[in-house]
Amino acid sequence: MSILKDLKKGKINIYEIERKLGLIAIFLLPIDSLNITFLPVQISLFRITCIIFFIIYLIFMFKLKINYYTFLIFLYTLSCFIAYFLSKNKSLSISILLNDIFSIMFIYIALDIYEKDDIPSLLKAIIYSMIFPIIFSVIEYFNFFILGQRVTSISLFGILQSTVSVEDIATQQISGIPRLVFPYSTSPAFSLNVGVGILSIIMLKEFNKKIQFQKGIIFILIVLLILSFSRSTILALIVAYVVYIFKFSHISRKQARNLTIFFTAFITIFILALPKLDDIFMFLDANSKIFHVLLGRVEESNLSSILQGRHVLLMLEGFHILFSNIITLFIGTGTQSIVMMYGKYTLIPYSFLSSHMTILVERGIFGYLSTFMLNFYILFNRKIKNSPLLCFQIYILVSLFLYELRSSLIIPIITSICLLYIKRDRRQVIKIK
Repeated sequence: MSILKDLKKGKINIYEIERKLGLIAIFLLPIDSLNITFLPVQISLFRITCIIFFIIYLIFMFKLKINYYTFLIFLYTLSCFIAYFLSKNKSLSISILLNDIFSIMFIYIALDIYEKDDIPSLLKAIIYSMIFPIIFSVIEYFNFFILGQRVTSISLFGILQSTVSVEDIATQQISGIPRLVFPYSTSPAFSLNVGVGILSIIMLKEFNKKIQFQKGIIFILIVLLILSFSRSTILALIVAYVVYIFKFSHISRKQARNLTIFFTAFITIFILALPKLDDIFMFLDANSKIFHVLLGRVEESNLSSILQGRHVLLMLEGFHILFSNIITLFIGTGTQSIVMMYGKYTLIPYSFLSSHMTILVERGIFGYLSTFMLNFYILFNRKIKNSPLLCFQIYILVSLFLYELRSSLIIPIITSICLLYIKRDRRQVIKIK
């Protein structure tokens, strides 16, 4: 009761508390998989912070904003619930719905409590959160190469802990070499977040800000990205960085021409030529297992294997289901209903290994447009086109196209940052009594 009295008297700045909580939540995001050990329920410190963050806003600060963003968020919300109610597998789809609700609430609240001037602080919270994947990656490789064992559980001071099953360990390696994954759930999620960390350091230049040792931190994060062996997010980061170099780095025409030649040659080798150079590279480092693992991942990326691979077959499956009837085409099959379907071309897993295709099939054309309308609005906004923050959206959208990553909660955070950059300061609001 005393807190409520202080709030009424203006002794406590609730907006400042809410802004700090948002930054803390972003910082704690990487350790969402670590549950608090002394509580009777499994919940992470990140989720507790988010719950407090949401409750404070709903009780003390909520107001309905009548603007374009509210309309887009409403469409997103509608598509989420339609997909959930259509789902034939609600036990699996509930976690996706909860992630969507988090995304909706975070974006809505961030647009209300933060302004454009707060973007550097939000970016720094992301950058500082990279300390967690760095620490856990060191622990992972120390255990593997020095102690000769795989990590089956991770812990922070015995207070936060997460375990990994034997089955998951088997999938988090290539030719016996661990794919960096901790503290995230999968290696692609690890690399997606690390890539966001790299871009966040670069984006700080837009606001004339920087952090100490940023070149060293970028180097470390690039190494971690490579050791995740996740081709999808690495390729997405290359695409985003190429856009940044040519559009925002103000290089000369000669430098642009040379970089064009370099990246064209690199991509050509990456897709077509390098798999044929195996015999040449073998003698360079015959005893390096990691070298051959990396080479093997590139070999799997050649054009012929891609066209014959499961990713393409799943795309065909997606279009086959999507156009099966007019209702599915418009509103989809429902969240996680595809796991109960039999494929025509290949076995259908929990997704189509592409968030774009999965959402298109599960939510139809209406749900797909509603889900990504905020991202498309950002991508084609005149103001964002003149900002390096555009590279964030390119990185996210390309990553989501190449792999199933929609559950990564870093995505609504990046979306919020981009929306803050382009939103108007004056907003028409109606307070709900």
